[in-house]
Amino acid sequence: MRAIAESDQGVLWIGTTRGLDSFDNKTFTNHPFPPFCMNFVEEMVGWNKVRVLLPSHDNGVWVGIARGLVNIKGDRIGFYYLDNELKDVTCLLGTGSGGLWIGTAGKGLSYIAQTQRPSWDSAAKLPPIPGEPPKRATNLYPDIVTIRLTAKDGLSSDVIYSIYRDGEGVLWVGTERGLNRIDFLDPGKPTLSEIGRTDANLQPEARIFAFTAEQGAIEESVNSVVEDDFSNLWLGTGHGIYRFRKHELNELASGRSTALHSLLLDESDGMLSANTSGEHSSPAACKTRDGRLWFATEKGVAIIDPGNAEANDVAPPVVIEEVLADNEVAFGADPNDSDYLRRKARGERSRGLERRTDEHSRGLGSGSLRLEPGRGRVMEFHFTGISFIAAEKLRFQYRMEGYDEEWQDCGTRRIAFYTNLSPGEYRFHVRACNHHGEWNVEGAAIRFSIAPFYYQTWWFKIGSSTAGAIALGGLVGWRLREVHRIHRLEQENALHWQRLEMARDIHDELGASLTRIASLTQNGARVADGAEVEPRINAISSLAREAVNQVSEITWVNNPEYDTLEDLVGYLREYAANYFAASSIELTLEFPKELPDRGITSAFRRHLLFSLKEALTNILKHANAKTVHVGLTVNAETLALTIKDSGCGFEKKATARGNGLHHLQDRAQALGGTLIIESSAAKGTTLCFRIPLPKPSGADPNAI
Repeated sequence: MRAIAESDQGVLWIGTTRGLDSFDNKTFTNHPFPPFCMNFVEEMVGWNKVRVLLPSHDNGVWVGIARGLVNIKGDRIGFYYLDNELKDVTCLLGTGSGGLWIGTAGKGLSYIAQTQRPSWDSAAKLPPIPGEPPKRATNLYPDIVTIRLTAKDGLSSDVIYSIYRDGEGVLWVGTERGLNRIDFLDPGKPTLSEIGRTDANLQPEARIFAFTAEQGAIEESVNSVVEDDFSNLWLGTGHGIYRFRKHELNELASGRSTALHSLLLDESDGMLSANTSGEHSSPAACKTRDGRLWFATEKGVAIIDPGNAEANDVAPPVVIEEVLADNEVAFGADPNDSDYLRRKARGERSRGLERRTDEHSRGLGSGSLRLEPGRGRVMEFHFTGISFIAAEKLRFQYRMEGYDEEWQDCGTRRIAFYTNLSPGEYRFHVRACNHHGEWNVEGAAIRFSIAPFYYQTWWFKIGSSTAGAIALGGLVGWRLREVHRIHRLEQENALHWQRLEMARDIHDELGASLTRIASLTQNGARVADGAEVEPRINAISSLAREAVNQVSEITWVNNPEYDTLEDLVGYLREYAANYFAASSIELTLEFPKELPDRGITSAFRRHLLFSLKEALTNILKHANAKTVHVGLTVNAETLALTIKDSGCGFEKKATARGNGLHHLQDRAQALGGTLIIESSAAKGTTLCFRIPLPKPSGADPNAI
């Protein structure tokens, strides 16, 4: 037997796996389904299996079968196949206006209006099917479904198991994934009783709300929905019978609340079986005239008196039994851990635990633990609740303050895991509810902290960040300096080759020309007649040779191949020695034999050479000296050039602006050095240049 229902006329309709029967208090009558469909063997499967019965007000009955929907009234039969939309009917609900709500196993929820029902035909007069027998039954009536709602419209599932309509016209639909609320509140659309009288496109807009487990509802198969006399909805499921207050459901659907309270009845409340699925037949539950609720189960009928159904309002106490850090007990005691008990008796602590109290060891109350660095890799929290009624059905939620933003629902599981917790302060909080939904919101909590490694401390992070910023700044500064240095070296290299080319051009072109002039004038002097020609030609030759020497000096000054201290000192020595070679002045030189390998600039060489040249010229022209001493010393930072003569000397006040001494001062200052002049009448003159040596590398080629 799969379904049973009584009509208003007292006829008892009985659906089985073998067909449909009726009993009118006198006679049992079998009602076969359309015989022409029974001719096709592959179409016979499911025709005799009745799933749902709904007596109609005209002494007929609606029958839901696996192949569709059948309406029987006397010997007249109507079959609704409707292009698979009404295939596999699972539940039916009639309306006062003659309409019919139809739930299916996979096609959602449909509605047939009264005016859309087909005219009656005798089974004997049904039109024959032309041609060869089709593999699937042909529709006997046109599409008369005026409303169709599916998961795309908001239902929790397209598999419908139960439909209930309350006094306000709200539909409560049970699916394989929970409860749904449907109402039609758009005043601009027609009512259900008006559908079919006008254009079928005027389908009213449905407002669907699917309840979820996060809201305190259920997300399992709801096989039946029954309302008691106290405005509570009772839902039959495979795990028991739930009671929800209808006003809470309405408040949640309207957005005025966020949670539900439920009562669950199962074997712990006296049921022989908590499975009320009824093998998905309908109706699987009903309310009798005395207000009691009857639910079909796998082991008989469960009868509930809603007036005496009291919920267990005792919230279960919650206990944190044990905390493990990396598989070692950090809180609570393991009864099998004899080593821990011996440590506790001696007042010792577990490794990594800074403080433990007797209260912690019993798992009661709240406290604070401090774990050593690195102890938060795997944290386990074992907890339980205390209840003498269905303790195995206690449900728990937990939250790690400082880590979780929301409560974590773990069902009946009594353990929570956390991995790779960062150093810091935490508070683990757990709460529980009994099987009737009464929550202990205070629950139990324990505070703990994980100490950081030194490299996880705030001061180390700040110090590391600062050091990193400094290092990065230093690296950037070094890189900028390197870029500038490379740029200067490139400029020096370009200038080097430019100076080298210029020196070669001066030497090769101008020097050669002046040398040729000197040679020609000298030859002309030997062959020319007349005494006046020879002195003039000799003067030209002297000037030309002097020009050659000047070109040689300029060439040497600008040639980068001689930008070394050794070349400079050698050239100054040779220049001084040659300068007085044609005179009667006795020259003494004092130069170092060994010099450091040091590079210098062309500007340094030019100023020093021309300073020596000007000083020697002044001696030769104005000093009337018999002896001259030129000395040079070099240390790591300074070059000292001393020029001393035995000439007539001068008074510095009288000659401060004469003899080109101010030019020598300017050259010394241009080199960043000083010039000391010592002289007096008839006692000779001493010039002492003290010049700082240029930097070894990276200097501007135009700088000293």
